[in-house]
Amino acid sequence: GRSIYMTWSGDDNAVKYTVTKEFGSKKQSFTGIFETNYHDMDTVPGVEYKYNIIAIDKYGIASKPSDSILMTIPKD
Repeated sequence: GRSIYMTWSGDDNAVKYTVTKEFGSKKQSFTGIFETNYHDMDTVPGVEYKYNIIAIDKYGIASKPSDSILMTIPKD
């Protein structure tokens, strides 16, 4: 299958990140990401996915979500 790989510039105050993924009426959150990248292997061609990155600092305080990243894997 196909996958979506994204990277972002880190936040100096962040100790970890959360990535949110929305498609259709579904929303998923992936927490405890310690790198400035995320590899989503659960994707379907032709579906538009919306991702947001949230930085979490050492106190557990979350940043506002990043600008949305819209991705669609083309159908063959």
